[in-house]
Amino acid sequence: MVTKRVKSITLGYYAHESPLEGLESVDTSGVHKRSSKVERKKGSTMKSHRGVARRMGVTVALAGMVCSGVALGTTSASAATVDAICTVTTVDSISPALDPGQSNTAEAVTDTGTENYTCLEYSGKNLLVTGTGTAKVQLPGAQCTGDENEGTNDVTVTWSDGTTSHIHYDKIHGVETAGLVAVSESGTVSPTSTKFANDASSLTGELIGQGCGTAAGETSGHGIFTVVFSH
Repeated sequence: MVTKRVKSITLGYYAHESPLEGLESVDTSGVHKRSSKVERKKGSTMKSHRGVARRMGVTVALAGMVCSGVALGTTSASAATVDAICTVTTVDSISPALDPGQSNTAEAVTDTGTENYTCLEYSGKNLLVTGTGTAKVQLPGAQCTGDENEGTNDVTVTWSDGTTSHIHYDKIHGVETAGLVAVSESGTVSPTSTKFANDASSLTGELIGQGCGTAAGETSGHGIFTVVFSH
């Protein structure tokens, strides 16, 4: 038998019976009032908790942005300022032909490219700027399939506003598989340039070579890259 106390009255009932059976005459208005107060307090507490949760969520989001280097209303002293982001297409010729004997032996080759730049320029007067460039890539150990971690790339870009940029890339990394090359390069713009002087320049993208795996060897290619100028 289960025992339950209501106010000063102790009632006994079996588990299968209703605990309020026979209590029609008991005044439960006070219980209902207290219950209503408890519900209102509970609702107020839940609203308070939701408000705290929202504030905590905003705090966590802001903390995450600061930790990731995105500070609201401020600029990190160590963060680079992007001057322009460019999409570059190129048509290349390779001399001498790469791997004409299909032996995949590392060779010294020169890759000469004609490039077209389309850029969003953040630091200049024009938001959109275009240019044409010539590139000369010297690779001492190129292969149709293999890693290319040496070499230089010298680029001259003539921009649509009449300025020029001379870029020297001295850190080149390429992974080539049957003529398809994933490339990343980093370098600097010369101080004598009339656009982006002394900027850092990074290049990433792909070049598709033509002729790898043939008796004639690879003699040409075309590619698309992203170039970022920053200081």
